[in-house]
Amino acid sequence: MRYKMIQTGLDVMGLVRADQWLSGLGMAGLKQGRGLILTLHRVRPHQTGAFAPNRFLDITPEFLDHSLGFFRKAGFEPLSIDQLPERLATTNRQTKPFFVVTFDDGYRDVLDHAWPVLRKHQCPWTIYITGAYAQGQGRIWWLELEEAIAGQDAINLQIGPRPVTLKTQSVAEKAKAFRWLRNLFYKTPSRQWPALLDDIRAQSSEPSRQTPAVLCANWQDLAALRHDPSITIGSHTLTHPILSQIGDAQARQEIGASRRMIAEALGTAPRHFSYPSGGANSFCRRDIELVAHAGYQTAVTTRPAHLWPINSGDPTARTSLLTLPRISLNGHFQSDEWLRAIVSGLPFRRS
Repeated sequence: MRYKMIQTGLDVMGLVRADQWLSGLGMAGLKQGRGLILTLHRVRPHQTGAFAPNRFLDITPEFLDHSLGFFRKAGFEPLSIDQLPERLATTNRQTKPFFVVTFDDGYRDVLDHAWPVLRKHQCPWTIYITGAYAQGQGRIWWLELEEAIAGQDAINLQIGPRPVTLKTQSVAEKAKAFRWLRNLFYKTPSRQWPALLDDIRAQSSEPSRQTPAVLCANWQDLAALRHDPSITIGSHTLTHPILSQIGDAQARQEIGASRRMIAEALGTAPRHFSYPSGGANSFCRRDIELVAHAGYQTAVTTRPAHLWPINSGDPTARTSLLTLPRISLNGHFQSDEWLRAIVSGLPFRRS
């Protein structure tokens, strides 16, 4: 429903070309900031299938190619995350607006399908690595969950004292079950995720194919990126927990040890961090302080907004270098309407 509402808004904006008439009235600056950071996850050819609740994580190589050209034609220049602090420290409105490309989780298809496109456009980019995934360990629970639901007609669980049965025969039932279980995972401490996944998969006869060893770039793959100056490797924790759901000691380990792990594996300590999930409820002030203490220079969220000059001396500012907003480039909205909306800043709150 939420995506249908967004699409309706995009259709209306595209119909009246609100971004263009606001610009003509000299009002674009009310919503259009100095630049923006894009959130991406996977880039691969279009996948078929009626039940695909994680398809929003995918865009095609063709859409990535089109998007990079679109932003350049709109007057935005590609920027490295390393250049961002200096650019946001200036109030000079004569500089061109910019866009920063970032990928979460460390999927191998980013190297296979996105890297050639980014190289073609001479566009710098950042990939945030989950340490366990690079070692072929951990659980990508949202993909395993989709796989398990797709292969079963019903799922029986024991949630505390209460038995739960979820019908998963039709596509609609599968989608409803996925939403219910996804919300359960968000509320469940990450240490309980493996057992919960095993319970959901108990009636499946085949092992999961949605594993980090299959889907994610390993340390050898990532080492090949070090020689490309346009690529920045950042941290996305050790195991991809919801930070706000875990204790202080584990949060410190997830944030700090992931930086040390990447430094040991690749020879350079990352300067940039991405909060898993990244929404307002997925991290807290404690985590921001831990990110700063660990030595990261920037940290990104998934709060959608343009970027404006940051006054580092203002402790009440909604946005800091450790709570940077990003705008999603995703599989739900692979259209010029969405790209125009991103460029205009119209759908987003001012950061």
